[in-house]
Amino acid sequence: MTNYNERRFGINEPEIDIICENLELKEYQVSEVKRLYFNALQKYITQGRELGLSIGALAYYVVKNYGGELTMKTIASKLNLNEKLLFKALRHLKREMMLKY
Repeated sequence: MTNYNERRFGINEPEIDIICENLELKEYQVSEVKRLYFNALQKYITQGRELGLSIGALAYYVVKNYGGELTMKTIASKLNLNEKLLFKALRHLKREMMLKY
């Protein structure tokens, strides 16, 4: 099972880098997003969900945890996503991964 998760992460990693670059995240924030995404992959939380929504929600969570200034509206506009769907993705990830602010 771990091989599958590592392979999926390897496939998605360049796309994650592009998304984080569009959001202008710092290097430590990008590594934290990648770590959280890999944990979500291992628990099959992101299965069947759009990668952009998951990464956008995790980026919002990481930036808010480090005290940054990034809003859901900004993420939605930069990634061309629906803001309501981003909030749903964040709620799902927080619930399933037991994330707290």
